[in-house]
Amino acid sequence: MPLLTPEECIQHCRAEPEDGPLLESLLASAECTVAGYLNRALFADADELRAAQDALPLAAGTAQDAYDAAIANVSSLDNAAAQEMAVSVARERLAAARLGFSRVLHGMVANPRIYAAVRLTLGNLYANREQVVVGATAAELPQGVPELLKPDRRTMM
Repeated sequence: MPLLTPEECIQHCRAEPEDGPLLESLLASAECTVAGYLNRALFADADELRAAQDALPLAAGTAQDAYDAAIANVSSLDNAAAQEMAVSVARERLAAARLGFSRVLHGMVANPRIYAAVRLTLGNLYANREQVVVGATAAELPQGVPELLKPDRRTMM
């Protein structure tokens, strides 16, 4: 569930209602950016976090079963390069699943700092939709997104 409503996004960005679909997409990007920086999954409330964590054992079992099946099928491939690639793909998929599980396991309910960081990121994405800016001077604010998120950030491994 998104952390901000469409109305909050429109108001925050001082956008027009017809920009709603664009803002929805940018909000997803902003939330993904903040969650990625934190190395945690974000949830709007404790019930949502609890439900996601409760689903982890089944998801972990399913991922392990998929890995085991892929490894078992390696021997059916005819050539060594194909076998090696199949093992690499299986390992990568399991590693990606485990990373996602870890982010949910250490997930958190969004607090006011996270909402502020999402709003700042959303506003920046909306205001700077073009790759090139002409005739503008930019400066990074000392109280920007990293400063808001540092207290909740998990160390990247």
